Amino acid sequence: AVSAGGYYTRNGSSYRRYLWLDSPIRSNFYSMVHPAVYHDTDSVKWTMAILIAIAKCTNRILVLPQFFNADMDAGTRFFWNIMDYSKVDKVVDFRESNYPSNPKSWHQDGSEWPYTTVATTALMREYGRRDTNITIYSEVAGQDSIIKHNAWQINALPEHELFDAFICSLTTTAEVDSAELLLVNPALVMFDHGFKNRLQDRLLRYHENRQHGQLQPKIGKMEEEILE
Repeated sequence: AVSAGGYYTRNGSSYRRYLWLDSPIRSNFYSMVHPAVYHDTDSVKWTMAILIAIAKCTNRILVLPQFFNADMDAGTRFFWNIMDYSKVDKVVDFRESNYPSNPKSWHQDGSEWPYTTVATTALMREYGRRDTNITIYSEVAGQDSIIKHNAWQINALPEHELFDAFICSLTTTAEVDSAELLLVNPALVMFDHGFKNRLQDRLLRYHENRQHGQLQPKIGKMEEEILE
């Protein structure tokens, strides 16, 4: 398991498996003053739930993003201010957001590259379109070249299966699955409020109906992981 390696010294492809949030501002950074998610605490919660679920399903160490809120002193904060770490620790192995800044966490091959391979992935709509063209995007890069690039349109899938398709793209594409660092951009939840609201309503109704023995709405396998 990925948790079997040491905290910093982690040799071998089985142990150097990290996951970061990717965002339009910079990698592993969540800004609550971005115009699309301005002070939207629901988007923060759902984004983190998705990252935790993906880290679990892909057997990766989640590196928590920096959290920026202009209403706080000095702006940037760690996630322990708003998230219960004890619950996260029961689900995935994780590191604090300053972990990558320590060279001890870098790949120890003498090249001064922190990671030998990086996969950039996203579940998003075509830029400027909020009605169609949902795309799964992935690009894998080594130290000096692009190794693989893919983009799939998945408009035909029902909405509750979109995250299932996304996780399949992360685990069945060999180059993505083997990358040391996986960058995930769940833009449909971060910036598409209609999608986020429908996801939230569907999962909460599923949870409530299950508790009361009532008919449950359809949800995907990955959505069930997010709910848990």
